[in-house]
Amino acid sequence: MAKTAGVVHVDTSKSGQPPRIRRKHLHDFRGTFVTRLMTTTDLTDEQIADIMGWSPTDIRRIRTIYVDDYARSVALGRRIKRGSVNRDCKPEPRRWSDQR
Repeated sequence: MAKTAGVVHVDTSKSGQPPRIRRKHLHDFRGTFVTRLMTTTDLTDEQIADIMGWSPTDIRRIRTIYVDDYARSVALGRRIKRGSVNRDCKPEPRRWSDQR
């Protein structure tokens, strides 16, 4: 599939060498799929782990490495807008002494 689609990974060299091109493997597509799930859906890490058969710890590690802060903020904003965040958490009323 990767060969037919022409999907490759380009390793850039810091020493001025020409870039090395290598084909992607099926495993690479799984990581890409997980990243897409993280950035285009509102699934939790646990739900993505269930879909992929991975542990939630693996999903959190991938999210930390491959998904930037902007994408995380946008996804959180979408969840808040849709109302799918924990609504049981209500702020406590502030006392007059707390307001400055």
